[in-house]
Amino acid sequence: MPRAQQLLVLALLCPMVTSQAFGATAKSVMIDAINNSDNGTASDVLTGAAAEVWKAQSKSDSPISINAKVVKRFKQPNCARVGVDLKQENVPTKDGKAAPFGFHYELNLCTDGLPPADSVDWSKVNPEAPSASPSQLK
Repeated sequence: MPRAQQLLVLALLCPMVTSQAFGATAKSVMIDAINNSDNGTASDVLTGAAAEVWKAQSKSDSPISINAKVVKRFKQPNCARVGVDLKQENVPTKDGKAAPFGFHYELNLCTDGLPPADSVDWSKVNPEAPSASPSQLK
């Protein structure tokens, strides 16, 4: 993936995972997938501030679809590794045409917004590093 595309993905991903705004966020769809005991999937259309940032960057007003699927469940209740696909159609390309743009990522997440305890290698955590309380991480 070209560096410019990587930066775009990072700029878009951070607010989508951490956003507390109203509307569908990647985080809310991931939590819905974790809570879906039937098949561990959820989907929606990205809305709110994250969608506006994405559309401004992509120069396309087409909706952004979010599809999440549980890849693995952890022993800790309500925690899973979730795969997420974000996709937008009709994104202008350099040659003047339009093409779909999307990306996939996976994240370890619990429904409280924190990572599963057994997915963190605590031996690598610096005890002198500043820490955040769980409420600061939400």
